[in-house]
Amino acid sequence: MPESNAAPTEKTDDRPVMHKRVEHKEDGRTLIYYTFEKSVNEQKKSESEAAK
Repeated sequence: MPESNAAPTEKTDDRPVMHKRVEHKEDGRTLIYYTFEKSVNEQKKSESEAAK
């Protein structure tokens, strides 16, 4: 198997927390919802932009 040329990912504290919600419908479908919490930096940015 060839070696991967992909760079290792950096772990940062800026990543938002992801929540996964799964719903199973009666007709057999499965719906998956992903929601992300806003990081503290994003909240500050959106508040300052809203104040303008």
